Amino acid sequence: MPRLRLLVVSSDTYPPTRVDVSVLFGVELANRGHQIDVIMQSEAACPRAYATTWEGGRAWVGATDLSDSLVGRLRKHALGIVNDCRLFSRLRRGRYDAVEVKDKFLSGVFALIASKLFRTRYIYWLSYPFPEHYLLRATDGIKVLEVNSSPGLEGIEGLSGRDLAGLMIEHVEGRVRTVPVPQRRPRSREDEAMAEEESGEGTAGLA
Repeated sequence: MPRLRLLVVSSDTYPPTRVDVSVLFGVELANRGHQIDVIMQSEAACPRAYATTWEGGRAWVGATDLSDSLVGRLRKHALGIVNDCRLFSRLRRGRYDAVEVKDKFLSGVFALIASKLFRTRYIYWLSYPFPEHYLLRATDGIKVLEVNSSPGLEGIEGLSGRDLAGLMIEHVEGRVRTVPVPQRRPRSREDEAMAEEESGEGTAGLA
């Protein structure tokens, strides 16, 4: 099958630790010869943006501000948006088969515009219901733990022609330790007689 070159703009920080990015993109797709380039913001304190290699591709890592002040938080978001705008220059210079945005709203709009300008396929992956999550937090704190059983792989699966969900499951299954399940002892005649006696007593009691 043809090798893909994919540009991923993700809300995950660099280096990514979530399975859907670190394993799906960094291991499974990369090991099959596909080139995955990522645009992310640094997890650690980082005064300036930089580029580095990542799992056979490139990572453009944005600067960040980890201070707890309002100004610091606003500056962190602004730095993230500036870094995400690198996608315009990346799509203009590189021949990507698709650009994928994961869990980012404003940058998702930027990527959609860029995909139209440079005639590149566009994939948006919402892996978690963030609007509902923010509403819940704003009203009364965190109340829901959501387990996402359908991470929305249709776009990337259609592009690659592979069962990526199955690959992720195989990856997890190969690393899970098998736990023996104890077998139930066959019931003896004495056990069956005792069960019938107890059942009869229960019926008589109800009568």
